[in-house]
Amino acid sequence: MDSRGQDTALLQDAEWKLDLAFLTDITGKLNHLNCELQGKDKNVTDMISAVSAFRAKLNIFSVHLQINSKRYCSCIWGLGQGCRKVHPAHI
Repeated sequence: MDSRGQDTALLQDAEWKLDLAFLTDITGKLNHLNCELQGKDKNVTDMISAVSAFRAKLNIFSVHLQINSKRYCSCIWGLGQGCRKVHPAHI
């Protein structure tokens, strides 16, 4: 992009890259939930159970982000930055 004269300042911003990595991690988790909710043989009970499990996983994800655990934030750790402190209300 630099060779084409496009602005790449945003791509150099560590905070922006962490936000993008966080969005990538959350989107992957939402995609997994979406796949669980699809299919002919799914009934309301299965879907409610999947959503409830997802909400519980989000709480665990939030705790792990706050303590800098690598377990649930693969894209963020892939940047070599570690997880930054995230307030649970932002998840």
